[in-house]
Amino acid sequence: MRLTSKNLSALFLTTAIGMGLGGCATTNDNNADAPKPSEPVKTPVQATPVSPEGNPDPRPGYVVRFNDREEFERFSMIGLTRALIQDNSVMPQAQDRDKLMQGAIDGMLKTLTPHDAYITAEDMNDRMSGKPETLTGIGATLEKMDDTGLIVVQGVLDGGPAQKAGVYAGDIISHVNGQSVKDLPIDKAVGLIRGEKGTTVTLTFERDGKAQPPLKIVRDVVVVKAVDAKLLDDVAYVRLSTFMEGDVHTQVADAFKKLEEKSGSKPVNGYILDLRYNGGGRLDMAAEITDLFVGQQNRPIVDMRGANGVVTHEWAAVPGDILNGKKLVVLINGGSASASEIVAGALQDFNRATLIGTPSFGKGSVQSVFPFGRYIPGREDGMKVTSALYHLPTGRSIQNVGITPDILVNGVDEKNIEHERDLGNNVDNPNGDTVQKRTETHTCTVKDDATWKKLGRDYRWGRDDVDRALLCAMKHLKGTSGNATITPVAAPKP
Repeated sequence: MRLTSKNLSALFLTTAIGMGLGGCATTNDNNADAPKPSEPVKTPVQATPVSPEGNPDPRPGYVVRFNDREEFERFSMIGLTRALIQDNSVMPQAQDRDKLMQGAIDGMLKTLTPHDAYITAEDMNDRMSGKPETLTGIGATLEKMDDTGLIVVQGVLDGGPAQKAGVYAGDIISHVNGQSVKDLPIDKAVGLIRGEKGTTVTLTFERDGKAQPPLKIVRDVVVVKAVDAKLLDDVAYVRLSTFMEGDVHTQVADAFKKLEEKSGSKPVNGYILDLRYNGGGRLDMAAEITDLFVGQQNRPIVDMRGANGVVTHEWAAVPGDILNGKKLVVLINGGSASASEIVAGALQDFNRATLIGTPSFGKGSVQSVFPFGRYIPGREDGMKVTSALYHLPTGRSIQNVGITPDILVNGVDEKNIEHERDLGNNVDNPNGDTVQKRTETHTCTVKDDATWKKLGRDYRWGRDDVDRALLCAMKHLKGTSGNATITPVAAPKP
């Protein structure tokens, strides 16, 4: 993959959801004269930012400039508000100056887009580390059930505490440490289950409609794997859950290679890349993963366009397809966002993969991170700001409209998933699109009697549901399954 840029710093790392380095910040000069109430503030001397490596930043520094009294008064309102809060509020947090300033910064950013935000020092360190994401808990993904208010186990992490204790996908949790979860939001229920390493949590649950004895699970640190892989007959299946690790493109390539080796004398005849519920990550990594499967030179995989639609960065494909042109399916849904939409949309534009599932989230913007420590020594926090919109190989933008799969799977319930267009204060599509111009060419319907118990655990999705999208993908690749029917969509009448 080749990266071309009209303005690229060695320190610039842009991501599709706001992780990475980029941009500049404002800085005050302590030698500047203090402003007098009756006159404009003097412009302080410009400071030269210094990178974390100790080298002068090649980009121009930014200074705080007050051109008139009104502008100075607006800036002063921040300090005045904090002082009034500290002197008059009865809330304990009113005396936490750092919290108040963080709230002020985050509030300003939230007036821009729903993706602009303040980043704490802890989150900044985690995001910049490039290490696998770790959590302390039981190693299970959970979802709230609308009909009962209880919690269903969507999946368990291989080797995690939940799996070791005997928890299975589809188990329904009613109580955590004796407390009912029926009236709790999902985040509150998850908060009860998480805890410090070595502590115990007790789950009361049922399986297949039958109450089970309470189960004690010892919490531990679990690593969220970016890549999971398995063979489904002669089809190689790889699920990519995040783009945040620094070498996920290598992990994806290695996963497919190992599955081919594992298949032995029986050749792999189809490949599936599952991007469902992949919320995104690094934009450059999305381009690297796309480039694994396309070998078309001098065509952009994705480009970034800043103010006024000017292209600032472009990732171009280079020769080479690790699958040698064999059939590739990409699974997407409403939880596929940002970097995962780049991969799916670019492969669709290149006509290299068949997209199966439901329409994606629709986030076509790029965020750059400003580490405050680059300009204020000792600071480890920062902020992310929407700095560009990305466009796919055909020039389309998926902002607010998402990606429509080539084969739309019927009967998938996604009413609990919000899309970009549902968020307040979002960015308009730069092409003026309100619906995706590319529409599905086929639909896939799964038979009512196709259950995971009949098909096997690999086809389990949630409580008692079959994984319809996976079943449709197998139908498309193998054409032998009688459990799903793929039907062409009739062309609209003129």
